[in-house]
Amino acid sequence: MKSDLKKSKKRISSKEFTQKYMSKESQECIQALTDQLDLEYSLMLIRKELNKTQKEIAEILGISQPTLSGIENVTQDIKLSTMKKYIEALGGSMSININLPTGKTFSINV
Repeated sequence: MKSDLKKSKKRISSKEFTQKYMSKESQECIQALTDQLDLEYSLMLIRKELNKTQKEIAEILGISQPTLSGIENVTQDIKLSTMKKYIEALGGSMSININLPTGKTFSINV
């Protein structure tokens, strides 16, 4: 009995857990939510790195602070044009990196 308990306490990674115990559909849903949270967190980090408030960026863009908050708290796919305006309002520029299965990487300035 004790050996069974020890086996059940074996640690596995979250990736192993999802692959073993979750359907493909659930895995895809989790990945989509993870990607969304990553984007939200990244936008906020970029703004905070430059010590800017949502209100300051909203004024530069000519939009309200709640609208800017909606951009940062992505609830759907964000348009590249919206992302570009956001980054430019922070004084930055945007490029897209494309990583191919061949190992080659291309960068496109947007």
